[in-house]
Amino acid sequence: GRVLATERMWLANTDADSCVPDNWLLRQVELADRGADAVLGTVEPDPAGMDGELLRRWHVRHPLGEDHPHVYGANFGVRASAYIGAGGFPC
Repeated sequence: GRVLATERMWLANTDADSCVPDNWLLRQVELADRGADAVLGTVEPDPAGMDGELLRRWHVRHPLGEDHPHVYGANFGVRASAYIGAGGFPC
């Protein structure tokens, strides 16, 4: 069958104050090529200048790894067709 352009298009989102790994987009595309419609990543505060106890508490509440319950727009990718099907971001 015919593949729609939106099924092949991938939208990757991060924030201007975020620093993503070198393989960030490549990893999202690999997962998309395997059938993922969305990829939810993690974020982590920059420990430079941050109070150690505050950083420790953040890590307790936000464990890094697969299957985490947190969704961050700073590390999110979605297939365009899924984005459109879900109604996009609210205005």
